[in-house]
Amino acid sequence: MIRGADVDSRTSIYLLFCSLLSFHMRFTPLTCFLFLLCISPRCKAYGQQAMHPVDQWRSALSIKKDIKSTSFRSVFNELYALDSVNYCIALSLLNDLVPRENIHFSIRLRILESQLQLSNKSCPGAFVALADLQDALQTAYEIDDDWLKFELHNILSVHYTNLSNFGSAAMHAMSAIDLAEALGPDNLSVGAGGWYGLGYILYHSREYEASIKASAMALNVSSSAQDAPVDTLHIAYRMNALNSIGLCYEKLGKPDSAFWAFDQAMSIAEKLNNSFWKGIITGNKGDVYYQIGQYDSAKVFLTFDYQQSVAFQQNDNAANSLQWLARIELKRNLPQSALRMLRECMKLLQGVSKPEILTNTLYAFTQTFSALGEADSMNVYMHRYLTLHDSIEKAATESRLDIVRMRMDNQSNVYKVMSLGKEKRRITMVRNFIIVFICLLAITGFMILTRQKLNLKLKRMEALDEKRKAEQDAAQAREQLDVYTRHLREKTNLVETLRDQLMIREMTEDQMQQISALAQHTILTEEDWEEFKGMFEKVYPGFFHSLKHQSPDITLAEQRMAALCKLQLPTKEAANLLGISPNSVNKTRQRLRNRLGLDPEANLEQYFGV
Repeated sequence: MIRGADVDSRTSIYLLFCSLLSFHMRFTPLTCFLFLLCISPRCKAYGQQAMHPVDQWRSALSIKKDIKSTSFRSVFNELYALDSVNYCIALSLLNDLVPRENIHFSIRLRILESQLQLSNKSCPGAFVALADLQDALQTAYEIDDDWLKFELHNILSVHYTNLSNFGSAAMHAMSAIDLAEALGPDNLSVGAGGWYGLGYILYHSREYEASIKASAMALNVSSSAQDAPVDTLHIAYRMNALNSIGLCYEKLGKPDSAFWAFDQAMSIAEKLNNSFWKGIITGNKGDVYYQIGQYDSAKVFLTFDYQQSVAFQQNDNAANSLQWLARIELKRNLPQSALRMLRECMKLLQGVSKPEILTNTLYAFTQTFSALGEADSMNVYMHRYLTLHDSIEKAATESRLDIVRMRMDNQSNVYKVMSLGKEKRRITMVRNFIIVFICLLAITGFMILTRQKLNLKLKRMEALDEKRKAEQDAAQAREQLDVYTRHLREKTNLVETLRDQLMIREMTEDQMQQISALAQHTILTEEDWEEFKGMFEKVYPGFFHSLKHQSPDITLAEQRMAALCKLQLPTKEAANLLGISPNSVNKTRQRLRNRLGLDPEANLEQYFGV
């Protein structure tokens, strides 16, 4: 990556260079800009990114369930096919794309880099440490992704094997097997080479049962017609896997199964016409024959293995077969012959680091010197044997204890991670429940508030409608009251006019009675008053109620006078409407003032007009 200061300094140099070109060669500003862009590191980075399908690789490495690791292997093969320069560029571009939230992409990229490093693909300054893979494994357990857990256990087992830490390698290898069996072949494709490597690790870790399972898986994957050619185990490795299975059965004390595996391996060695492996497999069968007490057959097979091993200068294997031949000589009571063979073994083992073969040879020496009656020599070799044997067994025991302890620690960590994950999911569920509850509460409150607002709006609209209707009714009532009042006035005026006209004439007694009856035709009738009062209350609602509240003992005449005062009728018109004299009107008004507790000179029209 280029730092900011470097970018600024380079940009300044490019601008200066562009200015010089513009001055001497008449470059346009646009040409200078394009020149600057094309020589800048950012432009180079864009060009490099265009050369590699990094987005496609990122998508392939980001999927959650990579069935049979198809996408992962595709990216691996494409990167492995690149030369060293383009490989480092592509790897740098992929690392620049690592998002924090995409855990699958981040972890698979670490696995990819680690596997490429094991394949001798590396870049300066780029290295995936074991601690990074361990952290990735813990993350895989936290998110409970079995695919990632398997891939990480697998790659960690390979790294620990390279460090000769077979205890840690075996722990991760067995964890990988457990996950593979749990996922099943339809979901996970380990590859024949992967299973073959696991079998090798487990054999050297003395996990013979697990080694048989892994080696058998390597053979089954290789023989499956559904797998791609890349998963096909080379025939030589098939032979080696069968030989390893035979050795495991030999260690487990199952000779029949061991012979079956060795015979299968021998058939492949014969097809390959590989004399060296013929000798090794024959020697292994000789070991089994020796263990079951068939010494004649054992001698034939072990002798052939010894001769082939010497021919191919495989001194360690030759020494191993020779010490078994020496033991057979002891069984035949030929200790001197056995001693010569064992001394030849020691010569073959010079410069060879094979503690187990040396231990077997030293033990054979003790048996030989015991048969010869040489107690001192027997004691010397017994001491050497016990010292070396104890150190080997101690290392093996510690390794097995490490495996058990690491598996227990791993299971404990897994349990803790699963417990933390369970607690995290519980907290997340509670949090989501609280969020949902708050959302529902908020929605309910919003709906209630909205409903209240809607009801309030409806009430306001109803109130406005009622107010508008009341105003319309009041206006109509006022109009009717005015019409009715005008009608009464006109009727009163008409009566008064007729009476005046009749008064100036000479009238008979019958005419005088008619005039008197006409004078009594006023608002005093109950029917007229009720009609008048109904219209008046529409215009001035609560008027009479207020009067009665203010003066409970107010009379009907005083109520009528109050209504006429509210209408601001003059004294004469009020007298005509009521059918009384103006003087009676004044007296009634005075009683009304007293009833209301007003000043004797108070203006009732102003009082009621307020």
